[in-house]
Amino acid sequence: CAWVQRILEDKPVQVLHRQQAAPAAVLDALQGTSTLHVASHAVFDLNRPLHSFLMLSAGSKLSLKELLPTLKTGTLDLVVLSACETGRARVTSTPDEFLGFPAAFLHTGTNSVLATLWPIDDEASALLVGFFYRELIEHGKSPAAALQSAQQKIRTLTAKELMGILRDLKNEPPPAGPLAARLRTALRGKPREECPFAEPWYWAAFTISGKR
Repeated sequence: CAWVQRILEDKPVQVLHRQQAAPAAVLDALQGTSTLHVASHAVFDLNRPLHSFLMLSAGSKLSLKELLPTLKTGTLDLVVLSACETGRARVTSTPDEFLGFPAAFLHTGTNSVLATLWPIDDEASALLVGFFYRELIEHGKSPAAALQSAQQKIRTLTAKELMGILRDLKNEPPPAGPLAARLRTALRGKPREECPFAEPWYWAAFTISGKR
C-alpha cells in the first residue's frame, strides 16, 4: 500500500489501515470509488463460496455475501485482491457458472479483477503489486499487460536490484518500513546476481479476470 500511494501521489487515495479497516468502513468507502485495493488475508470456502471472506481489522470478516449488495450499486473499474486464494472459484452444475470473488465483482460491473490462486508470499506480493501499478499508471498499460510485465520483472529481479528498491522503502511507517528492512537483512547473504523470486510459486498465482 505504501508503494501504491507513492505511485498514485497526484490522485485522491483513501487508506483504511489496521483498526480503520472494519467491514462497515470498507463497505462505505466502496461507494463512488473506481479502484479497490485489498492487502490482507482471505479464505475461499469451496463448499459455500458466498461465505468466502476477506480478513479485516481485529479479526473481523467481510464475506462475499455481505459484499454483493454494495457491489451492485458501485462504480468499481479495477479491483486488486492482494490476498490468498481470492482467485479461486467453484464450478457449479453448469460449466459456465463460477462462484468466487472475481465472478462476483465482474458480474456487478467491475472491468478487471487481479486475484490469486493460492497462498502468497508477503514480500514477493508487495513487490509484484507495486510493479503492477507502476506499469498500469506510469506506462499506461492495460491490467493484463501490466500484470504480465510485473511478473516478468519480479522473476528476473536480482538481489542487487531488490536491495536498491528496499533502501527507498525502509523508512516508511510500519508495516512497510520494517518489512523492507527485514527483507534487506535476509538478502545480505545472497549472491548479488541471484534472483530471489524466480520460482513460479512467488508470482504465478496472480491472475487477471475481466475485459482488459
